[in-house]
Amino acid sequence: MAFSTDIRFIRQAEAALGVVFPAALTARLRCDNGGELDVLDADWRLHPVFDDSDARRAKRTASHIVQETMAARAWPGFPAQAIAIATDGDGNQLVLLPAAEGTALLAAVHVWWHEDGELERVAASCADLQDL
Repeated sequence: MAFSTDIRFIRQAEAALGVVFPAALTARLRCDNGGELDVLDADWRLHPVFDDSDARRAKRTASHIVQETMAARAWPGFPAQAIAIATDGDGNQLVLLPAAEGTALLAAVHVWWHEDGELERVAASCADLQDL
C-alpha cells in the first residue's frame, strides 16, 4: 500500500537530482508515494521519494527515486540524464528524460530495456500509467 507524501519530500528529491518533475508525477507521488503499475502487461513498482516523517514511512521509502536513479546511472547504456521512476524487477526501468535545456523533465514516459539499452515510449504522461 502506498502512502501519500508531503510536497517538501518531492522537492527534496528534485533538488537531489537537479530536476523538476512533470506535474503528473508530482501529483501522483503526493497521493501515492510508490505503488504498482501495469505497463506493457507487466507489473512495475513506482519508486517513491524518501519520506522520513515517521519510521514506517522511512522504511517503506528506503529504495527511493534518488537512490534508484543513481544506481541505474552506473549501469552500462543507461541514459546519463534519465530519471528512473519505476522498475519491473528484471533490470528494466521506466524513465523520464530531460528537456533540451534547463532542469525540467519531459512528460513522456519511456521504458529503458537493460539488455539492449533501447528506449521505448510507453505513455505521454505519468497520468496515463495504469495502477495495478
